[in-house]
Amino acid sequence: MRLEMIKNVAKARYSNNAAAYVEYLNAQVAQSAAQADQFTVERQLSVALNSINTLVGRHSREKLALRGDVRRAMNSVPTLIELEDYAETSHPSLKSSALQLEAARKGVDLAKKAYLPDFQVIGSSFTPRGPFSANNGAMFYQFELDLIIPLYFFTKEKYGVEQAQRSQAAAEAGNISNRQQIVLAVNSAYATYEQAKSQAQFLKDRQVPQADAAYKVGLTQYSNNGQGFNDLLTAQTQLRSLEVQLALAESNLLQAQAILLVTSGKEPF
Repeated sequence: MRLEMIKNVAKARYSNNAAAYVEYLNAQVAQSAAQADQFTVERQLSVALNSINTLVGRHSREKLALRGDVRRAMNSVPTLIELEDYAETSHPSLKSSALQLEAARKGVDLAKKAYLPDFQVIGSSFTPRGPFSANNGAMFYQFELDLIIPLYFFTKEKYGVEQAQRSQAAAEAGNISNRQQIVLAVNSAYATYEQAKSQAQFLKDRQVPQADAAYKVGLTQYSNNGQGFNDLLTAQTQLRSLEVQLALAESNLLQAQAILLVTSGKEPF
């Protein structure tokens, strides 16, 4: 749309003998090149949508609506302390480590019970068969009560308790390591998110408005036989480049937000 406006201004100036015909031709070439870029991007978008549908198990031609709330990504993310606290209490990996640690502690308690005497009750029944026994079908019952006491200075039991205690120590070390790794990952993801947020905000609040103002001034001056045609095209190209950078920065911001929430154990918005 901006190149269409530049082309019309160049055409009007050429009609009034205020500009060379080459300026009008250059404006047409620039607009045609922008249209060619737009066609290329539209084809890339179509292929990308088909790929996303395939990745999520849908038919490639199904309609897919992409949503990204950049304003929410800038304002609705919890603080770093809140994310760290949530990760330490609710992260699935830490929950798994806590359960493993609890199982190791119970294993120690179970191993210590091996020092205690063990009781065993055995019940059986039989019918005597033999040359000197009466074959009258009588059935006899027998009960046996055994008391098993660990001997040999509890060597086997001692080793079992030591093994359980070392397993508990390993589980405790693994739990601490997982906690540190997750907190570190949350900090790293939050730093990436803050950097993406600052870059997107700087482009949106400073660079793009400045480039837009420079383009408008250049267009006004060129329309009034002031600024040169090449300066106007340069201002338009710079504005377009910054707008593309802003779109990429907002995309990076949304990705950084999703990675940060997943790293802390939360569901993405």
